[in-house]
Amino acid sequence: KQSVVYRYRFDPDQPHKLSPGETVKDPEIERLAMERDVRASSPGSLVRIDPVEGTLLLQRGRRSGAPHPRHLIPAGPYDTSDQQEALRRLARSVIERGVDEPGPYRCVRDLLLRRPPRLGAPVGPDGLLLPGESAALGSVRLATALSEGCLAIQGPPGSGKTSTAARMVVELAASGHTVGITANSHAVISHLLEAVLTEARLQGLELRASQKADPGQGATDPGVTRRGNVAELLVDLDDGVRVVGGTAWVFSRPELDQRLDYLVVDEAGQL
Repeated sequence: KQSVVYRYRFDPDQPHKLSPGETVKDPEIERLAMERDVRASSPGSLVRIDPVEGTLLLQRGRRSGAPHPRHLIPAGPYDTSDQQEALRRLARSVIERGVDEPGPYRCVRDLLLRRPPRLGAPVGPDGLLLPGESAALGSVRLATALSEGCLAIQGPPGSGKTSTAARMVVELAASGHTVGITANSHAVISHLLEAVLTEARLQGLELRASQKADPGQGATDPGVTRRGNVAELLVDLDDGVRVVGGTAWVFSRPELDQRLDYLVVDEAGQL
């Protein structure tokens, strides 16, 4: 045999986009090779990956001198063509209508211009919250009153941002709105989706949700249906599903352009 297969373990909780048959790289080997001005040796080709057990198989030549990898990344860059085209749609809209005029993508333009939330609800004399109103209840009230604007919520870890976001999503979905949930990783998206379903049950509401995720990367709550592509998410939306989750790759797709009423971005500062 001219090749050998090695089996490795990894943390199954970490998100990844590796697929069987893909050539992978070890970024540490790449860095050292660049410093020494030599060609980096490949850790091999990905034969199989089990995201549930956290195991993978790498195949490479028997005579390969590559060290065993400690990190793996895709050999090629991520395809960001959908994100680039989404930015072009925004730019074309600004060119045609202006940056501060009514029309599509106004919430995005408001965010870029640092505009305060556009609200159809009263606000307090010293801020958005009414006198004596808690941040959690106020956030839910303000979210339901948004009109083509954006609402930023900031707080340290443990301050209740996830539970507040879950209440917001449940309230919006119960009012008939479609809500998207995104973040910088499948794990964060799954965590918020599960919090949303938990909150809905506490309120005695039946709520369905769908998530675009690979096997082993989606939410474990039985109320969340994992979908393998955007087309299936669109079918779910047509079928009355009010909450859908996915990464930026999902929501930048043209099929979802202007399709949702709200988009909740968790850990937005990291996205």
